[in-house]
Amino acid sequence: MANHWRRAAAVGLLMAVLAVIPAGQTQDLPFRVTRVTDRLTVFQPGESAPPTASSVITTPAGLLVVDSGLSPTLAEMTRRRIRQELGRDDVAWVINTHHHFDHTNGNQVYRGAEIIAHEGVPAAMRQFQADLPQFVAARISRNAERARERDASPPGSDRARSLQEAFLINRLLIEDLQQGRLVPTPPTRTFSDSLTLKVGDLEVRLWHV
Repeated sequence: MANHWRRAAAVGLLMAVLAVIPAGQTQDLPFRVTRVTDRLTVFQPGESAPPTASSVITTPAGLLVVDSGLSPTLAEMTRRRIRQELGRDDVAWVINTHHHFDHTNGNQVYRGAEIIAHEGVPAAMRQFQADLPQFVAARISRNAERARERDASPPGSDRARSLQEAFLINRLLIEDLQQGRLVPTPPTRTFSDSLTLKVGDLEVRLWHV
């Protein structure tokens, strides 16, 4: 019964704060693209916002993506940038380094690839779905605080730009969750302590620490 009332209160809060998010079209974002080596490229949405990165390793047999991103929409943007930057988007493998939503919420964009993660990740992803109303309400409240900080910062300052980008990135996440765009896509392969993968011409070793 206590859980029922907590869930009801969270849903009520969610409805009360929906107006915080301004209406408007989804905006594309600039990306930081960092070529670490000729085979490793890091993609981060925004120019100055805190990073939520997807790293891409190229092989003759396909691409390996490490962490799929914060939301389906952002993952789609990332995949477009991968195609633009690398001239290909044949993703064959996705590795979720851990279960947090900013590392797994883009998995659905890479359906058809082998998605690999620790054996504890599927249960944690199911728990995230169960807690979604409370999560969205908290995220809306947090984004409203970002907007207040942005408006209080000097216009055009680095701080204002960073907060605006963070606001937009989180608004994309919130809209995806509110509008049911997130399709829970758990790993297709899990491991307990360690796993060695043959990835094209590379050997990739994973450890749970």
